[in-house]
Amino acid sequence: MRKIIIFFFISILFSTPVLGDTFDVRNQANHTVSKKLWFLNVSAGTTGKHSFGYDITYVTNKSFFTVGAIINNDFSFALLPGSDYEYDVHFLYGHGGRTYYFLFSISGGIGLAGGETEKVVFSPANYYSTINCNFGPVVSLPFQLQLFLRLTSVHGIGVKIHGNINTKESFVGIHLMVVIGNILD
Repeated sequence: MRKIIIFFFISILFSTPVLGDTFDVRNQANHTVSKKLWFLNVSAGTTGKHSFGYDITYVTNKSFFTVGAIINNDFSFALLPGSDYEYDVHFLYGHGGRTYYFLFSISGGIGLAGGETEKVVFSPANYYSTINCNFGPVVSLPFQLQLFLRLTSVHGIGVKIHGNINTKESFVGIHLMVVIGNILD
């Protein structure tokens, strides 16, 4: 649990410099985006378990830089011993595009994943028991595809498909997200 909290704080620490940026809107000659945008998205969904995440994204031209975290948990509301959960803290780089109302991106990167999961063990007499297996931070390859609709200059809603490939507990999921930030062009 302590490791999860440390990774959340580290990811927030690395993402705070983008929160103060405001820039010009468009290059009127060719309508390319010259504005550097940032936004925070908070999301919830499923990976077969309850899943919650956040990302802070910085956009310049068509490049997307994202720092974020995702946690997947079973039906227990706290990360208690014996609960089944995975976490992912990631840095992503990707490309995307946008229209006046929509923004989309596809990104991949590097991250750290960890968690705890229950494994069922069968005995020769057809009895079974469960064993809790912790796995510490392992290097992972996260990816994300997102699409959102801009509602106002600072609000949007959308959907993202995300995943994490690692040596212990890989996962893929879908989230609905709320987007807040400098998203007007």
